[in-house]
Amino acid sequence: MCKVPPHFELLGTISPKLLSELLNYINKVNNHPTINLDIFPFIRLHVAKIEEYKYCINLNTIILKDKGYDTNDINKSLDDISNIPFDDKNKKIAEILIMKNLLLFLQILSQNKTLHHHLFLLE
Repeated sequence: MCKVPPHFELLGTISPKLLSELLNYINKVNNHPTINLDIFPFIRLHVAKIEEYKYCINLNTIILKDKGYDTNDINKSLDDISNIPFDDKNKKIAEILIMKNLLLFLQILSQNKTLHHHLFLLE
């Protein structure tokens, strides 16, 4: 039996339809013929820096170093995702993926008043 990560379980509880859309989207991106899959640790690193998740910063830094990226390239991408060491097309893809995930999160919030309340302590 496959173990479901907690964030997917939560999303599936809140909106099975959105979870299905997210998984289909992830599958589409992972199988895209021209997207450099190394983009994902850079995105995770960038978001972890913004959210101040030190464990995720360290983990994704290790992953990127193991893939052969140097510390300078990694550090430049921390504050500005457009500084990743890829061509302009993949830089734009990284920006779009970050925005698409933000929009998906906002869509989930708009559909679930209880989650919105817990996250933002409104009402």
